[in-house]
Amino acid sequence: MGFVVGFEGRGYVVTGKAPVMLTTLYDANPPQYGWKTCLINGWAPFFSYSGKRFLWYLGWRPASGGFGLKFNIHLGG
Repeated sequence: MGFVVGFEGRGYVVTGKAPVMLTTLYDANPPQYGWKTCLINGWAPFFSYSGKRFLWYLGWRPASGGFGLKFNIHLGG
């Protein structure tokens, strides 16, 4: 994995609704569904959605500070 734009390796502050450091609500124990948003250093946004059919995120990830995007489709079966 590489990193070009972000806060990795540097100090930063994440603000948002708890659990703020998770990338998606699906990472919670037990897994949850819905929207998650936060800001790093008051200006770098992060948005994610965890649903039963798909999961996606876009922005600066709260746990690492690195920029990323992801889109997964959950197939039934």
